[in-house]
Amino acid sequence: MTRYPWYICALCRERITDAEGHRLEFANTHVSGGFAWRRAGEAAFREARGYLGLLDGRPVRVGEARFGGIVAEPVASPLGPLGPVEAPEED
Repeated sequence: MTRYPWYICALCRERITDAEGHRLEFANTHVSGGFAWRRAGEAAFREARGYLGLLDGRPVRVGEARFGGIVAEPVASPLGPLGPVEAPEED
């Protein structure tokens, strides 16, 4: 994909975990997009801007794709701690 040349396929995306090794699930919050995540088996999704997780021990960033859907890509080194990437607070 031109926009996401390093995207991770949907089957591999199912193997993404948090720092404790719990498998994660991702979804859009609305028909037009938005991003949410949860640990597999939990009932409720939590909204965020994205998620820094692990795929086979390597850091990946998961977020909303430009026109909806979910995209995951590897990152050389995370710009923050693993976990949800929250929206910056407004002044």
